[in-house]
Amino acid sequence: MNKADLRYRKTEKALTDSYIKLRTERKRPIRLTELCQEAMINKTTFYRHYGSMDRLHSAVCHKMIQEILSECESIHCLLSDTGTFCHEFCSVFAKHREQISAVFYDRYECIGVIEEELLKLYLSETESPVDRARIRFVIGGASRILAGTDLEMIETAILLIKKVLG
Repeated sequence: MNKADLRYRKTEKALTDSYIKLRTERKRPIRLTELCQEAMINKTTFYRHYGSMDRLHSAVCHKMIQEILSECESIHCLLSDTGTFCHEFCSVFAKHREQISAVFYDRYECIGVIEEELLKLYLSETESPVDRARIRFVIGGASRILAGTDLEMIETAILLIKKVLG
């Protein structure tokens, strides 16, 4: 299967768009038959692309968070300009709150995906073990605290992150 092929990309888009639409409308797990009908594909095509509804769900969640994070102009500033990062991060996520709550099963699933995507951006093999631990700690804490929009919690998160980073 060639992922650069236009037909492949159109099917991927039809599947993810249909999944998001159905989750928004129904607020419950989607049956494969419903999804295939909405995307106008057959089950064999679905299985060639994802293999299971869980894999599709995970792919949609990661893609959504990647797209939301790409809207944060200060995405690479968590360690250097924590305040700007935290405020913009919360603002962008608040803008997409309805879409996020429709797709993710719960807040903790969303936090886990946010954390994974931020770690992909911030961790490399060049950091020392201590720096890797600090970055993991900061991102883990920030993901959990910043998933809300309470201004007092945001300010507390900023202070804690700055303290950990020293």
